[in-house]
Amino acid sequence: MGEAPPCRLPGVRSWARAVSLGLVLLAAAGNPALGWAKAGSAEPPAADEDRLLALDVTVNGAGAGMWPLLRRAGGLYAPAEAFEQWRLAHVPATGAVARRGDMYWPLSSVQGFGYEMDEATQSVRLHFLPEAFVPTRVAAASAPAAKLSPVEPSLFVNYDASLAAARYRNAASTREFGLLSEIGVSTALGVLTSTHVLRSALDDQDLRTATRLDTTFVRHSPAARRLLKLGDAVTPVAMLAGGIGFAGVQWGTDDALRPGRSSQPMPLLSGYAVAPSTVELWVNDVLRQVSTVPTGPFTLETQGQPAGASDARVVVRDALGRQTVLDLPLFSHPDLLSAGRAQWSLSAGALRRGFGEASWDYGESFVSGRWRQGMSDRHTVELGGHGARDGASLQAGLSSELPFQALGTVALAASRHMSVGAGAAWSLGVQGGAGRQVYALQAEGATASYRGLGYEIQAAPSRLQASANWSMSQLPVGTLTLGASRILGHDSRQLSAISAGLSARVGNRAVLNLTLLRASGSASGSSLGVHLLVPLDGGLSVSAGSSTRSGRTDAHVAVTSPPAADSRWGWRALAGRRAGRPHSELGAYLQAEAGVGSLDLSSSALQTTARLGWQGGMLLVGGHAFATRRLEQSFAIVEVPGHAGLDIRLAGSPSARTDADGVALLPRVLPFQDSRVRLDANSLPLSAEIESIEQVAAAPWRSGVRVVFPVRGGRGALLRVVLDDGLAVPAGATVERIVEGRSEGVVFYTARRGEVFVTGMQRSERLRLTWRAQSCEFTVELPPAADDDISRVGPVACEGVAR
Repeated sequence: MGEAPPCRLPGVRSWARAVSLGLVLLAAAGNPALGWAKAGSAEPPAADEDRLLALDVTVNGAGAGMWPLLRRAGGLYAPAEAFEQWRLAHVPATGAVARRGDMYWPLSSVQGFGYEMDEATQSVRLHFLPEAFVPTRVAAASAPAAKLSPVEPSLFVNYDASLAAARYRNAASTREFGLLSEIGVSTALGVLTSTHVLRSALDDQDLRTATRLDTTFVRHSPAARRLLKLGDAVTPVAMLAGGIGFAGVQWGTDDALRPGRSSQPMPLLSGYAVAPSTVELWVNDVLRQVSTVPTGPFTLETQGQPAGASDARVVVRDALGRQTVLDLPLFSHPDLLSAGRAQWSLSAGALRRGFGEASWDYGESFVSGRWRQGMSDRHTVELGGHGARDGASLQAGLSSELPFQALGTVALAASRHMSVGAGAAWSLGVQGGAGRQVYALQAEGATASYRGLGYEIQAAPSRLQASANWSMSQLPVGTLTLGASRILGHDSRQLSAISAGLSARVGNRAVLNLTLLRASGSASGSSLGVHLLVPLDGGLSVSAGSSTRSGRTDAHVAVTSPPAADSRWGWRALAGRRAGRPHSELGAYLQAEAGVGSLDLSSSALQTTARLGWQGGMLLVGGHAFATRRLEQSFAIVEVPGHAGLDIRLAGSPSARTDADGVALLPRVLPFQDSRVRLDANSLPLSAEIESIEQVAAAPWRSGVRVVFPVRGGRGALLRVVLDDGLAVPAGATVERIVEGRSEGVVFYTARRGEVFVTGMQRSERLRLTWRAQSCEFTVELPPAADDDISRVGPVACEGVAR
C-alpha cells in the first residue's frame, strides 16, 4: 500500500485558506487589478502587475481542487500548504511574496515546473517532473497472523504396510511382511508422535524385528515464533555442520509459524510515475503484484519472490493508457535475513546411534547452539558451536549479497578433541546468475584433526571438496547443465567427476533428457543415459530410456496411467533389459479416501516378485472415527447436524461430503493460516436455515479443529394470516418462531394477501406476528408431508391485532 498524503483535521490553517480563497473570489469579481475583469469593466492590468487568482488546479493530470495562486511577471506562486497537499518534495527557502497577509512561494523553483493557463475556465494545469514529488513506498501485502481455533483432542495413526513374495530360480521362495507406522496424540498442549518399523520374514521366525525410530513431543508458540521439541530431534543444518540426530530438548525460533511473512529481505524496485498510475510487477513472466501509486517516484516491496536471481518487469500504466515498462534484476535468497531479524536454536541431549537398527542406542551427551542475525539486508552472520565431554567446536560464517545477483558465503570453524587435538575447517561459496543462466561454486576443507559434532573419531574429514555447476535455459536445443567436482583426502584417496545434461523439448509435448557422467580417481567409470517422455491424452504417458554403465547397457519402454483427480485407478507396464537379462514389471494402483493401494509384479530370468501394499491413516476425534489417507498435515472436523450428503469445500475446492450423521473430515488443512470452509449451497435443502455457509478456521500443526454449521432443518410452509376483521395481514408485518417463550431471532416478512413463507418449521410451531407495535401468537400444525414439500396453510387467525 502506498504512503498517502498526510490527512489533517480542519484547523486554523484550513480556515485561513478558506477565508483567503473567498476573499480572492470576491476581489476577482469586483477588482480588475486582482482577477479577470467583468464585461464592460476597466482594461486588464499590465503584464508586470501582480494578480491574485482563484484557480481550479490540475497537477500532472490529477485534480487538486481550487487554490489561490499569485501570478507575477509571468510566473506562478503558491502558498506553502499547496506544496504539502500536492506532495511536492520541498517548499522553497527563498523568493516568497507577501499578499493580503499570506505568503506565496515560486513554483518555478520546483524541478521541471511548467503550466498552462485557461482564463476562460479559470483553471491551470501544472506540470512537474516525477522526481519533484515525495517518494511513495508500496509495501508488500502481509497476511495478518491467524487466530488459532481451539484444538480438538485426537488420536491418529499412519501406516504403510506391504506383503511381498519372491520366487527364485535356484533358491527357496521367501515371503516378507513390512509395516512402517506412526502413532500420534494431539492436544492443546502440543503433539506427541512415535514411529516404528516392523520387518517379518514369514518363513523364518528368527528374522522378525521391531524397531522404534523416533518419539517426539512438539509444542509451538506462534505469537513468539518459538518451537519446543522433547525427545528425538535433529540439530539445525549450519554452514559447516550438518543435521545430527539426538534425543533431548530443542528450543528455538521457527519462521514457519507465521505463513506469508518472510524472514529474508524483501527486494526493492524503484520507478517513476508521471501521473497517478497502476503498477504491475511481473517476475519471470508471472504476475505477482498490482498496486496503485500517485505521481512521483515509488518503491515496490517484493515479498515472496523465488530464491536466487530473477527477471522483474515493472509496468506503469496511467489513466490515459500510457504505459512504461522497466526491466530490472531481482535477487532474493533464504540464506539472508532481514536487517535486525534473528534466528536461533539450542539443543541438548545425547547423540543417536544406529538409527533404524536399534531402538534405544544413544552415545555421548552434548550441548549445541546456533545463532543467525541479519546485520543488514545484504549481510547475515552466523555463529554456532557445541560442547561435549570429549571436545568442543566453534563456527562463524557470513552470507552476503554480491554484485551481479550473487550470494557469497564464507565460514571458519575450530575444534578441539581430547583424542586428536585441535583442528580447523573452512568453506567458501558463490551462487547466483542472471537471466537464463545459474551457477554455483563451492569449496570446503578441513585439517585431519578437525572433529565437529557427530564426527567419527577414526574417520578424518576430507582435505578438500570442491564443486562447480552451471546451467543455461531457453537455448535453441533446450536446457544445458554442466558440473564438476573433486574430493581429496588426507591420505591418497581422491575422486574427480564431471557431468553434463541436456533437456530438450521434442515436438509439442515430448521431452528428451541426455545425461553423461565420468568419474576418475579412487573409483572410476562412465555412464551415459537417454530418456524420452511422451505425454498423451487422458493422462497416459509413454517413456523409453537407455543407460550404459561400465560397458553394460540397460533399456526399457514403459506406459503409465496414474490415478487422476476424477479417477480411482491407475496402472503401469514396463519391459526391457536389466543387468543384461530380460526384465518386465506390471503395476496397478487404487486411490481411495481411506488410503492408497498398490500391486506390483516384476519378473526376470532369476526371480519373480509380487508386492501388495496399502498406506493410509486412522483418526479418532470428538467421538468420531475416520479411515483416511496418511495424515501429514492438520485437519478439520466439519459438522452439519442432521444433513447427510452435503458437499464441503476447502479454499474453494470440493474436499469432502458429510456422512449419515452430518459429519465430514477435511484431512489436508494447512497449519497456522486461515482456511475457508464452505458448504455447497446447492446441496442444502430448500427449507434449511443457516446464518452463513462459510466459516474460517486456523489449525495448529498436525492438530484438529471443529467447524460446526448450525443448520436448522424442517419444512417450508406458505402461511396466510388474517386479523380480527377477517382481512389479510398488511404487507411488511414480521413473523418469528417462538421456542420456550422466546424468539429464535429469525424474522420473516408478510407479503401481499397476508402470505408469509416460513422455513425450518417442525410439525407443530408457535409463531408470533408483529404489526405496528401490536403482536399476537398462534400455533400452526403442518399436515403430513415429505421434508422437501412446501405446505400451504391458512387462513390462520391472528387475534388481538387491529389493522
